[in-house]
Amino acid sequence: MWIYFTVIREEGPSRVAPWFMAIPVIGLLGGILLLQEIPSLSQIISITLFVVGGLVLSMTDGKIRLRFVYLGFLMAILLSVHDVIFAKFGRELSGSAAVFMDMLGKSMWGLVLLFGKKTRNGFLIGLQTKLKFQMINEFGVIAGDAITDVAKLIAPVALVQATGCSQSVFVLIGAYVLVRRFPDVFSEELKGSFLSKVIGVVLMTIGGIILAVTL
Repeated sequence: MWIYFTVIREEGPSRVAPWFMAIPVIGLLGGILLLQEIPSLSQIISITLFVVGGLVLSMTDGKIRLRFVYLGFLMAILLSVHDVIFAKFGRELSGSAAVFMDMLGKSMWGLVLLFGKKTRNGFLIGLQTKLKFQMINEFGVIAGDAITDVAKLIAPVALVQATGCSQSVFVLIGAYVLVRRFPDVFSEELKGSFLSKVIGVVLMTIGGIILAVTL
């Protein structure tokens, strides 16, 4: 996630979100190789619709630098590998133990990053500015991570990752609402045609319906 925060600071959420669409594709390969998870045809169709819909929804007209491409792809690989490894070993533990260990590991990495002077100073300065909004948001992120962890323990990893592609819908809605409501605090350039956004939402909705019917 360090790569995610580095890139999002330079490019903005709507440009970073498309790279999350690569996670279920990599997760599908990892699940087949390490977990022997072979999705059904309907699940593959659902995954495809989620990925394509999320990508269409997140498309922008701006140019993307090559460095951003490398970092985005690396971010997708690392997050996907994390999910596959978590599922492989977490399924050998109880659900609560697996979720606790995952949260503990993430917390430890956060403490390690605070050893950096630049990180500490930025954190303290941020407490006095708009980072306070992010800290409130993190409580929701923690709950979401825990629910996602449980889902990865009982369902195919690629399928869980694909449903996560729906975040593009919430990024779009959230960015629009926050920019309009708090223009002095939040800034995000919303690009892309209205038609492409409608197509993206429709594709992801169909994917969700197929997934719900086949589960």
